[in-house]
Amino acid sequence: MHLKSRIKRLGPEASAQKTPDLINNERGIALLLVLWVLAFLMFMVIEFAYTMRVETDTVRNLKDETAARYLAFAGINMGLAELGANYDIVFRNNKGEVTLGKQEAHDIQTITVSRDFNLGEGHVRYHIDDEEGKLNINTATREQIKELLLLTGVETTTRDVIADSILDWRDKNHAFHFNGAEDEYYGSLEEPYGAKDGQFDTTEELLLLKGVTPAIFYGDGNIPYEMRANLQSKSYGAEPAYKGLAPYITVVGEGRINLNTADATVLDAVFGKGKSMEIMLRRETEGLLDWPKYGGGITSRDFTIHAEGEVRGMKVMVKAIAVRVPERSDPLVVYWEDEAQALN
Repeated sequence: MHLKSRIKRLGPEASAQKTPDLINNERGIALLLVLWVLAFLMFMVIEFAYTMRVETDTVRNLKDETAARYLAFAGINMGLAELGANYDIVFRNNKGEVTLGKQEAHDIQTITVSRDFNLGEGHVRYHIDDEEGKLNINTATREQIKELLLLTGVETTTRDVIADSILDWRDKNHAFHFNGAEDEYYGSLEEPYGAKDGQFDTTEELLLLKGVTPAIFYGDGNIPYEMRANLQSKSYGAEPAYKGLAPYITVVGEGRINLNTADATVLDAVFGKGKSMEIMLRRETEGLLDWPKYGGGITSRDFTIHAEGEVRGMKVMVKAIAVRVPERSDPLVVYWEDEAQALN
């Protein structure tokens, strides 16, 4: 009994000595848990706020992109309305812009509209290219093609290869010209395909032809980024400087060159240097030619409209090729492409 009583008396004293340490430990653990919970909640709040901001920006960008696309469509429609007007002459004004006009007696009444304007919360701009001021690769002769290749910096051997390859691509037979290519050549490539044996639908088809490289087609410095990266990996950097074929060729029209809108390079390739200089001199001194010469024309019916819509730095570009046909009062769109979009 004496021993048990002593143990009972010692028990409470021992418990009293441990209690403060246990309480402090429990409080520390609780505080640590609270801090962890607060940190987790703060992280969740920050993550939620960031996610909401990203989603808000995404929605706003999508909204701006959609608005910019429709503004670009508006630019295309404005261009179509302009081309639907009554005109009988197409020329370049003193700013180099393709302009439509109507001959009245000895005067030219120009059709003037704004091609750069604000609309709603955005901005619209467009310009018109005359496709009949370019060399049609569906109708051009071998000599015209070779001359244009020469003027854009392509060396002799490659000129012969490309000119013959164009003729082989667009003719309907399977016989190939001396320097050209048909199914046998294209079928032996790493990614094989056949020769088209038909007319070009787009100028970009030239990139499928034997001898045509992105530098020859686009010109040095104008090669698209994705193609440029591939060219670097294949060590094409030693190619000579090319002006590029793209600005001077088309696949629409009957092949008759508009003397008032064609670039000097195209005029040289089609009519020769002497006639080309005479045409350019008359354009510089008189502003335009009001009478066809050398088998060329002074008006056009095939055009490309390049339109851009912009909303808060978001840009969308659209390209449409439009053709005036006798049975329609408004131009017929034969090609449409959303060219690019960018956020500044």
